[in-house]
Amino acid sequence: CDRAIDLVKLIRQLHGDYFSIGVAGHPEGHASSPKGDSGRDVEMQHLKAKMLAGADFVMTQFFYDMDVFLDFVRRCKKAGID
Repeated sequence: CDRAIDLVKLIRQLHGDYFSIGVAGHPEGHASSPKGDSGRDVEMQHLKAKMLAGADFVMTQFFYDMDVFLDFVRRCKKAGID
């Protein structure tokens, strides 16, 4: 598995709903993503894809700015991630 989505798909394929699967979320942006709105949009698309592949929840990295986290939650909801 090269990416998290591949692992999510594999676990669901092999084990169905036996396991609960959590994936990473990055309110302040992933280190390898482009900075700014375009990078955050790409990250949100990847997060949405992981959820659609079978992830059950998102666990975020540590953050120090509550406004950044609340913006992340708003963007998740806008993308259809509850």
